[in-house]
Amino acid sequence: MELLRIAESLGARAREWLPHARTYSVLSAGEAAPEAPAARSAGDFSDLLAALPEGPEVHIDVPGRRVVVNGMLCRITRQEFDLLIHLARAAGAPVSRDELHATVWRAKLVPQGSRTVDVHVRRLREKTGLDSLITTVRGAGYRFNPSTGVRISW
Repeated sequence: MELLRIAESLGARAREWLPHARTYSVLSAGEAAPEAPAARSAGDFSDLLAALPEGPEVHIDVPGRRVVVNGMLCRITRQEFDLLIHLARAAGAPVSRDELHATVWRAKLVPQGSRTVDVHVRRLREKTGLDSLITTVRGAGYRFNPSTGVRISW
């Protein structure tokens, strides 16, 4: 069971780093190839897992209206930035599309059934690579998942 937990942890980490990639966990009970290193016990992997970073390093500079992910400045629109800030303020809680229409799109009339929020979230994820931080909550809206690598300067 320990080995399965490690494989699942590695798969989860790979999905954070490469959100659009497909990951598969494969374990083999067969003999190691002669050129392969000696097998490790399940407990021997804890040092490797601990050394892996938790996720992207993100700095959201609200006064400067800048987003930096892993040292790279992300070029996002004013609307995308306002969307990100609103989600970050409600970190951990789902925010409905209606609430986002009323707050982020406050000065604009948004037609009923509009997909504008979904399109802006998709573009924000594409430009920043923050798929793991901005998640869809089915039937409720979107949530900003707080992480140790996220720093917000208000």
